[in-house]
Amino acid sequence: MTVHLRNFYRDFCEDYTIVHALNSRRLAEESRRYANLTWEEGVKLGFAAGVQSVIRGCVVISAIHAIFKHVMDQSNKKPGSDLDFIQSGFFYPIIEEITFRKGLQNLISYLQRSVCYLIALVVHARCIPWLLSPTCTIIASNLLFALAHLPNGGDYLSSAGAATQAVRIFLCPVEAILYQTTGTLAAPLAAHMTNNLFFSL
Repeated sequence: MTVHLRNFYRDFCEDYTIVHALNSRRLAEESRRYANLTWEEGVKLGFAAGVQSVIRGCVVISAIHAIFKHVMDQSNKKPGSDLDFIQSGFFYPIIEEITFRKGLQNLISYLQRSVCYLIALVVHARCIPWLLSPTCTIIASNLLFALAHLPNGGDYLSSAGAATQAVRIFLCPVEAILYQTTGTLAAPLAAHMTNNLFFSL
């Protein structure tokens, strides 16, 4: 029974959450394991992580609504068209993954190394190791990714719905972890599409 609880905890409460992002040893181990991942394997990994994210997202959203039900607008979603479904499920994930993973996450990683190099050069001191860690990259890029979703309030979500979405994204940095550990867009793109397709239904 204890093994099953431990596995449940790891599968549901730890995998692809902020807890996972804070585990530098695990991130390094996964980076080595996923080093030679094919596109197809990346898509399968991303789809599995996306399904986990959808389930976890439903729990997080339900918990936030239960705790803050007196301030939450119950009519968060406005009815959308088929074009909204296609944009949300396919177009936005492609644009966001290219922008936030290939662009921003790589830029943050470059800035981390540059800042540490300048600290060593100018101050003749060692950089704080955490600043160079994948954990720092994931948290910084995912925080910006979560904040970028706040303007969804008033667009197709209420303000409370957009805040809930941003909190869920920050607590479950699925795409950032997948990109950091696989080094390819296949896995995060599959996870993002799975997530958006479910939540746009």
